[in-house]
Amino acid sequence: MAAVSWKEADAALRSVFSLPSAHLACLRLVSDRCCCHCSAPEEVFRGKIKHRHTDREKQQSRKQNGSGQLIFYERPDTDGPKLSRYSISPTSDPLSLQVVLSDALGVKGEVRKERRLFLIGQTRVHLDTVEGLGHYMELEVVMRPEQTVEEGQQVAEHLMEQLGVSKESLVTGAYMDLLLKGHKET
Repeated sequence: MAAVSWKEADAALRSVFSLPSAHLACLRLVSDRCCCHCSAPEEVFRGKIKHRHTDREKQQSRKQNGSGQLIFYERPDTDGPKLSRYSISPTSDPLSLQVVLSDALGVKGEVRKERRLFLIGQTRVHLDTVEGLGHYMELEVVMRPEQTVEEGQQVAEHLMEQLGVSKESLVTGAYMDLLLKGHKET
């Protein structure tokens, strides 16, 4: 499988297959394994994600490392693996964007996290430390046009095995959902 650059992954990131987040007992162990397999240098982001009330799917704005993004997700609100489509718009003025969106849509909640991002083959591996929840891993397989959902799931499950993360560690719900339900860091 050919390696993909960060720019190619970002440009292609319109359709991704993802498994539910996995709760990690040992972030460092999984991080070390990611370093052994990654095809691009690791990136680290610290920031806040504001989730908003919308009638259509999910919308969030991110403020991280002095810049920001508006992200619209179109994905089923179901448990388990899923195919997502989304669009991203960068901004150099995240504070103004957040004020306008908050005034227009209200705020459902805020997630504060540090994300370590690795690119392994066609998969973006997110190792997240989420305030109030603990350590998690998310996998996003950047789908090629000819790939099926089943192939995306095979790629994700194979990588989970390589990283030593069990299916039993998968959790139901997004970080915002877990925080709203009162889950605590373990």
